[in-house]
Amino acid sequence: MLFFPLAAAHALLVVPLSVHALTGGSALLPGLATSTGHAHEMLFGFALAVVAGFTINRIRRPVLAALLTFWLAGRLAFLAAPGGTVALLANGLFASAVVVLAAPPFMRAAKKWRNRATGPLLIAIALAAVLTQVSDVAELSGPEHVVLREAVVLLAVLMLFMGGRLIAPAAAGHLRLQGAVLSARVQPRLEGALLLLGGIAVLLRAVPGAHVAAGGVLLLVAATAGLRLGRWRLWRCLDRHDLILLGAGYAWLALGLALLGAAWVTGSPMPTTALHAVTVGALGTLTITVMARARRIAMKRQTAFMPDIVLAVLLVGVAAVLRLTLPAWWTAASLLWSLAYTIALVHLLRLNGPAPGARRPAVGLNHPPPVRLLPIPVQARVCSGLNVVAGVPGDPEASGQAPGPPHANPPFVPRIDRRQPRCAESGAILKSGQPQKRPDIAPAGGVAMEPSKDQLLWMYAAMAKARHYEDTMARAYMEGKTPKFDIGAGLVPGEMHLAAGQEPCAAGVCVHLRAGDTVTATHRPHHVAIAKGVDLNRMTAEIYGRRDGLAGGRGGHMHLFDPAVNFACSGIIGESAGPATGAALAARLQGSDAVAVAYLGDGAANQGAFHEALNLASLWRLPVVFVIEDNAWGISVPKSRSTAVPDNSVRARGYDMPGVHVADNDTLAVFDAAGEAVARARRGEGPTLIEVQTYRYYGHFQGDPEVYRPKDEVARLKARDPIDRLRGHMLDNAGVTEAEADEALTRVRAEVDAAFEFARQSGEPAPEDALEHVFA
Repeated sequence: MLFFPLAAAHALLVVPLSVHALTGGSALLPGLATSTGHAHEMLFGFALAVVAGFTINRIRRPVLAALLTFWLAGRLAFLAAPGGTVALLANGLFASAVVVLAAPPFMRAAKKWRNRATGPLLIAIALAAVLTQVSDVAELSGPEHVVLREAVVLLAVLMLFMGGRLIAPAAAGHLRLQGAVLSARVQPRLEGALLLLGGIAVLLRAVPGAHVAAGGVLLLVAATAGLRLGRWRLWRCLDRHDLILLGAGYAWLALGLALLGAAWVTGSPMPTTALHAVTVGALGTLTITVMARARRIAMKRQTAFMPDIVLAVLLVGVAAVLRLTLPAWWTAASLLWSLAYTIALVHLLRLNGPAPGARRPAVGLNHPPPVRLLPIPVQARVCSGLNVVAGVPGDPEASGQAPGPPHANPPFVPRIDRRQPRCAESGAILKSGQPQKRPDIAPAGGVAMEPSKDQLLWMYAAMAKARHYEDTMARAYMEGKTPKFDIGAGLVPGEMHLAAGQEPCAAGVCVHLRAGDTVTATHRPHHVAIAKGVDLNRMTAEIYGRRDGLAGGRGGHMHLFDPAVNFACSGIIGESAGPATGAALAARLQGSDAVAVAYLGDGAANQGAFHEALNLASLWRLPVVFVIEDNAWGISVPKSRSTAVPDNSVRARGYDMPGVHVADNDTLAVFDAAGEAVARARRGEGPTLIEVQTYRYYGHFQGDPEVYRPKDEVARLKARDPIDRLRGHMLDNAGVTEAEADEALTRVRAEVDAAFEFARQSGEPAPEDALEHVFA
């Protein structure tokens, strides 16, 4: 993508210089003194460089250096002596190299002719570049005009194809987040029609006397492109700058081809106005957007919000309108174009630096990477009920750790603890956002430091619902399994792992999520599934092994899967980290701002897959949040005997991501930490690791004799039950009334009771159902 800033710099300089020469000014550069020279540089100097930057990746440095040398030599030679041998050789070598490097991968990987068409299109455009240069050397202006005209149409067809391949998946992914389905994605028949009709138009235009037929075909191309654009429903993607701008470029293409086709039908010898709708409106809009979008994706930045690129595209649009309506205003249009590409160039160069808010300092013995929570300007001070125990790296007393050797650098980990209310003056100040009702309850950016009344009621209801569900499940599970425990007896077969007591981990995180976000959970999943919105009736039927279950009774309680809300869980320890990382990568590739959340137990943090996922998530800066539920016990082994570090959150330091430890099973502290982590992920700033100190009231599994923990431990912790504490906070500090809290409690208990009744009434799977969904 090194060609992107070079192409932008070329565009902002060449256009005003050529317009200056064409409008009677001094010809500072001979190559820009004619309209064909201007067109040559815009098509084969600028546009072909953008194509190279977009299609050629991962090449060796010597090859890249050669490619850059050919391009630079071609530009300088053509501008100084357009008819010289050096310009012919350099431009011919550059065009040939682009074809050799870019076309074969498309043709080898593609299985359908439409996908393979990219190769011939690139070859034709490169051949046009060489023929134009040969015409310059031979001083043949007639053939040069013809080749340039055909090259514009070929480039427009390539932009129609590539633009569609960018817009369709991104629009489909964004609409999916809104709960809508985009059935018209690539639209293969329309795409094939665009390629075929575009090729036919080029061939017909080369036939003497066939310009009317060629124009008619080109009008069909324009109409097909407009139909395809309308079926993408981009008016539902107004919050996605990149999609709207790509759609605008596609619209310019349709308009330009319609004007060009009409000019051919009417017999205009050189329809300059129509050509500028393509070369200014479409080429300008699409190249600026594609360069910024591709570069941002490569740098792991979000693409939904690019206000400076929007401004640049608006300037290009105004320049195109001036060329269409006021042809004499060349100079004004060229200056607007140059300003637009100046903005684009600055944007591209700024992307080489760290993302806003990102901290990637040098790491050494005396400079450990600081991991801070919620950075904002240091002069700000916010007094709140949150205590973020923090300090400077290397200051063990300020960070709440025991003093070490004089030169030791202990891990620096923010700890969230609301048990000691005081003003947070450590520099780790929290930002605020606008709370909304779920499923849009998560703010678009920033975090609501103090949850709203609606958010508190939602969390309380989700936690109470999960607790009532688990208590009911504990009773239902034991039916038929006594007096002697039999795991295969009773209405609910198999093992059962309950998470009563761990509800803050689910509600405090999921309150910030949207319908399109992905959550993967552990073998102890019910509280998370409920908070994510999994269908309670079908989930319960699945646990009962009934045919109305989420998987027809095949998965049981450890393998719940509900694609309607992007939720899955697994009985494999540590398995949730990988799929969540994959979901985050998918969101990044689709250009959406969706996030993924992976729940793990504290024992899973010792699994290799967990560390592999953290490494990739940080390396690619993926929008994923890892939540460790530290319930103190790995089956029957205390954490102190299985894990080398007291807090797994310190492991974030090894992967250059923020690590946060939430103490005391505090719902509001989880809300704070998760809110910033999710907002940070949506902003494109990468992953976060959160460990929540929580507790499970039941044993590792139902039937667990629990001889490994003190008998009074559960009763002691139940005295500080997180649901009761949250209710007290709501009533005392948030304006929630007893009646409102009781109403929420009554409602969720009724929903749980109805779900269990639904499961009991659901039928057993038929024996032959066991053969369905079996592939080997």
